[in-house]
Amino acid sequence: MRKLLLAWFALLLSLSALAQTTIRGRVISKADKSGVPGATIARPGTPIGVLTEADGSFSLTLSATDTLPVRL
Repeated sequence: MRKLLLAWFALLLSLSALAQTTIRGRVISKADKSGVPGATIARPGTPIGVLTEADGSFSLTLSATDTLPVRL
């Protein structure tokens, strides 16, 4: 019984790991194509978000069912 419970728990953990996706990108300036540091990438209405690095790069992990609107 204990082995069955551990197997079930391991399956649930692996499924939750599959249900995430990571979005990576870079925010650049239109004028000179340089990276924009400190820009906010966020999912509206939630506390989920990140700031871009010094070179404008970012990485944001979301649930596979989340949506992230893009505004230009």
